[in-house]
Amino acid sequence: MKLLTTVALATKLSEIRGATFATLICETDARLKKTGNPFGQVQKVSRVNVCLGFQYEAAVNRQRTREGAEADFESAPRQWGSRIPGTFLVEHKGRTYLETKVERSLEHAYITADGRELPINITTFAEMEVEDGLALREAINGISTNSKKA
Repeated sequence: MKLLTTVALATKLSEIRGATFATLICETDARLKKTGNPFGQVQKVSRVNVCLGFQYEAAVNRQRTREGAEADFESAPRQWGSRIPGTFLVEHKGRTYLETKVERSLEHAYITADGRELPINITTFAEMEVEDGLALREAINGISTNSKKA
């Protein structure tokens, strides 16, 4: 897989006209901040299908027309950031964001700092009060063992 710099990505995106679909692989901090987190730093890696160049107001009005309603919807002004003309990019407080409409979340995984993939839906455990990391690891092992038997 070829990685692009921000400048190279912006250049490629500026060449696209109209709406288009893409698959993105995004890596974010899973933010497991609870006391007793036995996993340490964890990254969430997601693969998603998105629509670039999506115009919310136009899409809503097309749907209204299909439903037999009047196409008179007007979206509110942007709440934050400003669109970089001719791109799908939004600039906000010195940072650049890719504006997308998520069509489908294909898969996600939680990866520890040492490269291990956690075999569970970590959001369940992220919301738990954890007193003992060992007890949590045993619970996880029990779940992953039981799910293999099922």
